[in-house]
Amino acid sequence: MKKFLIRFGTLLSTLALFFALATSGFACIYTTHQPEEPADLERFKK
Repeated sequence: MKKFLIRFGTLLSTLALFFALATSGFACIYTTHQPEEPADLERFKK
């Protein structure tokens, strides 16, 4: 597992950042589940 994380860790973190930025403008379809967004993510919104 450690070798996997070392080899693919940067790819996984890049994908996580991409999906966070891509979905930051969308609302959740479930009205009861609206998690708080980090304040730092606000600067990436248009």
